[in-house]
Parts: sequence; C-alpha cells; structure tokens
Amino acid sequence: MSATVREIMNPELFNVGPEVSVASTREGILAMGITAAAVLDANQRPLGVASLRDLVGAPDVAPTGERMTSPAVVVRDDARIADAALLIGETGYRHLVVVDGTGRAVGMVSAVDLVRALSGLPAQHPQAFPHLDTKTGLTWTDDTVLNMGHLGAAPRGPGLIVLVHDAPGLPRRVVWVESAENALIRLTRMLTLPQESPELARWLQDPAQLRFRVAVALETAALGQALVDALREKERAATMSGRCCSQER
Repeated sequence: MSATVREIMNPELFNVGPEVSVASTREGILAMGITAAAVLDANQRPLGVASLRDLVGAPDVAPTGERMTSPAVVVRDDARIADAALLIGETGYRHLVVVDGTGRAVGMVSAVDLVRALSGLPAQHPQAFPHLDTKTGLTWTDDTVLNMGHLGAAPRGPGLIVLVHDAPGLPRRVVWVESAENALIRLTRMLTLPQESPELARWLQDPAQLRFRVAVALETAALGQALVDALREKERAATMSGRCCSQER
C-alpha cells in the first residue's frame, strides 16, 4: 500500500498564474479532464486553487486570481497519506496542492486519490495527462493492478515493463524491469505461463500485490535510458528494504 503523498499525487501539475483569464483556466481544466487548477506565483509557490465551481459565472476576462480559493491548502510530498486524508476531511476541500521541502508545488492530490490509496488501490489520473519523462521523452501508463481484467491498459507494441510491489504496511517499490516486443502479450504470459526467472516467479505468486506500468518504446536510445533508470530505482528499493530489515533485527 502506498505510504506517502508523493506516491499517489499527480505530478503533471496543471497550473496557471493569478493573472491568467478565467476563460483560459476554465478551458484548460476541461481539456485536461480535471476539476481544478493550482494557481502559482512566479517561483512556483501556491497562491490558491481555482476549481470549476470557483469559475462558474465569472466573466471570461476576469483574472483567475480574483476567483480562486485562497490560501491554497498544501501538503508536503513526504507526508503520510493518512495525514493528507485528515487534512481533506478537516478543510472540506477536494484537492491539496503538493509541495516539496522548499515550498514549491510539485503535484496535486485529490480526495479520490486518497480514498483509492487508503483502499489499497493504485492512483489513476486523467488520461489527458501524458506521464511524460522529460529525460527520455517516453510516456508512461498509470500504475495498474496486475490482473487479466486490467491488461487493456498495456500498449500492444514494444515497451518497457515495470512491476511495482504494493502491499499493505510496506513501501511501494520496483521489483521487476524488462523490455518486451509486445507489452500486452508479455504481461499476459506473465499471468498465464510458468516463468523462467525464479525471482519473477516468486513475485507472481501473489499478483494482487503487484502493479504494472509501461513506457512505449519509440526510440531505442530513449528506451535504453529508461531501462537504466528503472533498474537503478529497483536497486535503490532493494537496498532500502535491506536496511529496514537490518534495523528491525
């Protein structure tokens, strides 16, 4: 189960400046398939949140800053999910702007994100948001439960597959990384056929605790870099897990 807000927030933060017109902000919100936008200053610090409810009936030319809900209710990206849920409950807001240690906005988390996380389900963000890795130029799918009913989220072509272990009471961590000529076929075979790798076979014994995400491979170089990054994340997760076990002993 996810432990921190960083793991479930939408990092592709749609934001506007306070001077942006109501019409532009409203159009952006609708185009993205979301319900609110963060209003940030020039230093990426939150000023408020503009929801569709805030903007309904406002003149198109009015500045968004005049209609936003302010001040913004924020939560640190390293905050516990339960604490973020409590903040939502106390304020009655449906969105929290997520900030890093310097106070700069790095994402948005919604009440639905928090409910899904507390229920043991992976976060799902609007499809209008491409989960773009600017370093590699690859676009990732949402983390999705690894079962036959959810494999439709996988692309039918070459890509990089990442499996994430997400069990109650444990931090989420990458446990398997591989490239495939056809991501959908490969994931199907993971669930239906014996695996040559003992490590992968062990993780697949309980697929209900696994999530998958896939990066579509359009360029070999980009895929290679993404593979290196994912493997490094897996190694860091394994190292941290080992340290936790040592401390427990």
